[in-house]
Amino acid sequence: MATPKIGYAEAANWMARDVDNETLIYRRFDELATRNLLYLLSELLSLEHQLNELDREDADDEDMDWQMVVCDWEKLGEIVHASNASTVDEMKASKAKTRAELIEKLRQKLEEYYRTLLQQSEIAKLKRPNNRVLSAFKAWFTGVSELSGRETEILNDANDLVALNPAQETDYLSEFLRRKWPIKADARENGVRIGRYEEHSISIAVAVISTLIAAILLIGSIFISSRTTLPSLVSSHSSHPYSPSASG
Repeated sequence: MATPKIGYAEAANWMARDVDNETLIYRRFDELATRNLLYLLSELLSLEHQLNELDREDADDEDMDWQMVVCDWEKLGEIVHASNASTVDEMKASKAKTRAELIEKLRQKLEEYYRTLLQQSEIAKLKRPNNRVLSAFKAWFTGVSELSGRETEILNDANDLVALNPAQETDYLSEFLRRKWPIKADARENGVRIGRYEEHSISIAVAVISTLIAAILLIGSIFISSRTTLPSLVSSHSSHPYSPSASG
């Protein structure tokens, strides 16, 4: 006997029950994702500005020893690690530490930005659910699901939804079979009934029907061609004139 489920457990069970995974529909949060990228971009711009200011200071610095440090990353690192030692110039140690910390922040933020950018690029390639699946999803979600609160708003904007395995683009025959295909409906006390079937079955049926139609058309064309060729052969055979042999 199946374990009774309510709330998120029931919603997850219903969404995962589809063998074609067409009901795995979620919010894209395009606006939030774009806003997050803008925040990261702004932080990077700030770090870039700070780094440019330090570069300007280094270029104008008349201390030749410090310019040698700026041109040698290993030496700058040595000064940072030895900043607490009494033998290290306090001002140089402070300048080296400031630059090292800024570059470390830049690396971390740039890595986060690129990672987020690539993730958003992949998400942007995901397709939206088609109308058939979305209609069934809405019917269940609004008529059967017991979820409440903010979750009830996830379907408000169809353009902000993403399907992890969207239904494939189909032809008229596939759509016709879907409407006529025998399905097993989920019985519900509130009267909402949503049918399920395997998309693979539709694909097989379409392939079989298409093959049969192609075979029938091929056989029909051969038969018609044979019927039109036979009289020509007979006519050609009977058209030779009879010429009696000359009498002596």
